[in-house]
Amino acid sequence: MHGEKFAIVGGNGSGTSTLFKLLLGFYHNYEGDIVVNGRDIATMSGPEVAKLISYIPQNGFIFKGTIMENIKFGNETASEHEVHELCRHLDITNQPDGYNADIGENGILFSDGQKQRILLARVLLTKTPIIFMDEATSAVDAQSEELLIDAMNDLLKDQTIVIITHHLSTLEKCDRVVVLHNGTVAELGTKDELLKKNSNFANLFRGQHF
Repeated sequence: MHGEKFAIVGGNGSGTSTLFKLLLGFYHNYEGDIVVNGRDIATMSGPEVAKLISYIPQNGFIFKGTIMENIKFGNETASEHEVHELCRHLDITNQPDGYNADIGENGILFSDGQKQRILLARVLLTKTPIIFMDEATSAVDAQSEELLIDAMNDLLKDQTIVIITHHLSTLEKCDRVVVLHNGTVAELGTKDELLKKNSNFANLFRGQHF
């Protein structure tokens, strides 16, 4: 539903990454329909999909240049004020040179956690109605991830977020959890609802095999 936050979880080989690729329109040989805003995604062009859905991979690409240039790649018409606000909410480290700090080739001068925050800011600046995150905060610890998810919830109240995550703390911030097993949706509900069922999700949760 519009504005909801979904988590997708499953054990190794359950199909989480394949599901994302389907939803992003990377695959076309499938049964059924994937409908966004009343239209089958298979009938949309690449630019049309890009206006609806932004994707944050686990290891996105950082360009040689400054913090400002990397973030504004998501929306070149954005103002510096918008970038500054995103950086403040996402706790992006302000270097001595400010947002003109050089990141280096593929972000070599920054930590993995700093780079993931920059990638998040870049995608949030696109302001698409739907955002997919594929373990996009895996390089930060659980406490930092919780703060980032809180910040995103404040910034993206009207946008739908779908998250593949292995951090249990993230599930607390999601409206619903989709549990995949052997390529199918095995369970759907809130974290607490699924724990009461004592089935696939409960086993994953107790074993922390995300």
